[in-house]
Amino acid sequence: MTEYDRKEHLKRLHEERKDNTRKKIDNAIQKLIRANSNINFNSVAEEAGISKATLYNNPEIRKRIESLREQLKFAYAEVYKKI
Repeated sequence: MTEYDRKEHLKRLHEERKDNTRKKIDNAIQKLIRANSNINFNSVAEEAGISKATLYNNPEIRKRIESLREQLKFAYAEVYKKI
C-alpha cells in the first residue's frame, strides 16, 4: 500500500483550483470580447463568478485586464473620432 502524502495532495488540489479559476477568467474575457462589452474588473468578476479580489491579487490577470481595458478605450476613441 502506498503512503498518503497529505502535503502533496493539498498542493495538487490548490493547483487544480487555480487552473479552474484561470479557465473561468479566460472564458469570461472571451465572452465579453465576443459581446463587445466593456472589460473591467467588475465585468470580468461578475461574468466569471469570482471575487474582484481574486483578479486584483493575481498580477498576471490584473495586468491582462488593465491592458484590455486600455485597448478598448483607445479603440472606442478611434471610432468616435471618425463619427
